[in-house]
Amino acid sequence: MTGEFAVPGSKSATARSYLLAALADGPSTIRGVLHARDAELMRGGLGRLGVRFVDLADDTVQVTPPAAFRGGAVIDVGLAGTVMRFLPPIAALAPETTRFVGDPAMAERPIGPLLGALSDLGAVISRPYRVPFEVTGGPQVRGGDVALDASGSSQFVSGLLLVGARLTDGLTVRHTGATLPSLPHIGMTIRMLAE
Repeated sequence: MTGEFAVPGSKSATARSYLLAALADGPSTIRGVLHARDAELMRGGLGRLGVRFVDLADDTVQVTPPAAFRGGAVIDVGLAGTVMRFLPPIAALAPETTRFVGDPAMAERPIGPLLGALSDLGAVISRPYRVPFEVTGGPQVRGGDVALDASGSSQFVSGLLLVGARLTDGLTVRHTGATLPSLPHIGMTIRMLAE
């Protein structure tokens, strides 16, 4: 028996692709996107920060970045760790306050080291460092060197790496913990940034 079938897109690759397209200097066309709750929450959150999306086909989306990211919205992260950890660094590019909310279980998921790193970089972050939280950024978030313990999630590192190229002073991220989980996902982020 033979046949053909389309393999669904990757949730991790879709999230990173949306972020990279949102940070680009012009419109991007992404093919092979996964349509799932996490991807839709990422898309919705980026939309609230000023990114425009146009569906061109079942798995093809055109993404247009804003001239400047805008805050002032409420972003629902649902149960998506990628949304909770990838969008706060983007929100830190906007001078207005962005509020992050999510499903009740998200209050127990780790986010503190990432929010602490954003605070070290100049963003104003509400406490305690857990969902719900608020991020206020702007031009004072310039980048530079930042250290954090990413033992709780490799997404802390990926979220910072993805936004690093948009920071005036670039970004050097140093992991201070004993272990760094899920190195293949950090590798995926680095490969996609390089491409």
